[in-house]
Amino acid sequence: MKLTSALTALGAAAGIALTAAPATAEITGSVEVAGSSTVYPISTFVGEQFTKAYPQVSVNIQKIGSGGGFKQFIAGNTDASNASRLIKAKEIQAAADNGIEFIEMLVAYDGLSIVIPGAKNSPSITSRRSSTPARPPRPGPTSIPASPTPS
Repeated sequence: MKLTSALTALGAAAGIALTAAPATAEITGSVEVAGSSTVYPISTFVGEQFTKAYPQVSVNIQKIGSGGGFKQFIAGNTDASNASRLIKAKEIQAAADNGIEFIEMLVAYDGLSIVIPGAKNSPSITSRRSSTPARPPRPGPTSIPASPTPS
């Protein structure tokens, strides 16, 4: 599972995967990555490009959230972690306690857009409201009309 050469190449693949030629030395094994669902599309693309360059390497990418990815990484279950946030001090300490060294790389910024199809005017949304997660309306009591009686 631990492939230093493959992991280094995969970690840097955001800029290298598109231009990398297959290595003369064959690399085999697997690379395990887990983490943020917002980073998942980028990781999937990089994993696909890496697999094209190194077809004997299996790249498995899971979207389990940034925190879940860090937990798996700190436990030594994955080779890399996707995150849409910085690693926390307690996570850095836990990794060090487990003998795990890492390099943190910024690959992209993610964000959120509010889109209202067909809106003719911009909605009035306060910054407080925009930072509150959208939730579906709570279901209220429902009434089912009685079946019509035959006449």
